[in-house]
Amino acid sequence: MFDVVEIAAAVGVSPLQLLYPNLPTGEVEYLPGQVLPAVDAALTFSGERSLSGPPGRDITVVQLARRWRELSELIPRLEREVERDLEASPLSADAHGALLGSRSKVVQLEHARSDLSDIEKALADLTGAW
Repeated sequence: MFDVVEIAAAVGVSPLQLLYPNLPTGEVEYLPGQVLPAVDAALTFSGERSLSGPPGRDITVVQLARRWRELSELIPRLEREVERDLEASPLSADAHGALLGSRSKVVQLEHARSDLSDIEKALADLTGAW
């Protein structure tokens, strides 16, 4: 795998362009006897798209993993913000606003945790492990 990356870097193209030089408008033989638009072949190879499953249900591991990463970064940030807002001095002029803001962040945090749990379950179903 690293050889492909190194060769691509040496010739100044992406690794996908080595495999699918006709990107984005050409066609390639993705599998023997199966010709695809080069962009579809590249998206399938990268995990952005699936060739199996019913149309319209093209949720991929990569899409779920991206959302998992986003939520994994969002949750600690929201936790810090909620904690900071709740630690605000009740004597400060904006304590009321901070309290209201923290409630909104608490709801966001609850939704993010729920979404993360759902994504982890979906990833387990798709990959068999998580």
